[in-house]
Amino acid sequence: MRTVFLLLFVFKGVFGLAQEANVFYTPWYGGIGVHTISSRYSDGSSEIKAPLTYADVRAVFFTEKGYMDFGIPVVGYFLTGLIAAGGDLPDDNGEVSFLFAKGGWDVYKNNLFRIGVGASLNAMLINVDGIVGYGASLESYGTLSPLVYAKINAGPFLIAPVFEYNAVSWTNVSGTSRPGFCLGSHVIIPLGERLGINLNPSFEKGNFRSNQGGSMTSSSVIFKAGIVIRPD
Repeated sequence: MRTVFLLLFVFKGVFGLAQEANVFYTPWYGGIGVHTISSRYSDGSSEIKAPLTYADVRAVFFTEKGYMDFGIPVVGYFLTGLIAAGGDLPDDNGEVSFLFAKGGWDVYKNNLFRIGVGASLNAMLINVDGIVGYGASLESYGTLSPLVYAKINAGPFLIAPVFEYNAVSWTNVSGTSRPGFCLGSHVIIPLGERLGINLNPSFEKGNFRSNQGGSMTSSSVIFKAGIVIRPD
């Protein structure tokens, strides 16, 4: 029993110190990261796949009392496409975020982890050939979501799961909504005293619903990677 208490004491000390030290943010030179998304769309009888990889433009901040994540990935998408296509505008199948912003405040904390709440806004451009029942008319959608997150420390590593639920949604097609949710996590791996890499896998699931009775599900597996640093 004495050994168990000793291990718990060491665990609390190491993780508690790490909790105070693990404050990270994206520097100006790390604003461009890797974004890959693989999406599936189905109306129940057929399915369409739309994988897409590009460089996105975004920034993430893990402060002592909160969390922020925002960007304009479509800028990186067009730059990536222009370079890859030799000057021609890209015309890939898939979804690209035109603008997103997430933010929250820590509402509970102890020496091991912190929990926070906030909200997110996401505006998506969508270009997928042959979507059953919608065709080329479905070109964009947006979501407004409450979110809950945690900041968990494992020694020098920071793990921050984030859950969002699309409370409000809209599309460019009249009478069509897109409820859904997203579950992801930031995993920050230090590469030295200040520099680190932020790995951000997530899973998103939604349902395009028409007031005409049509329905189409979508699911996306997303992976992002970028550079973060600790403040001086």
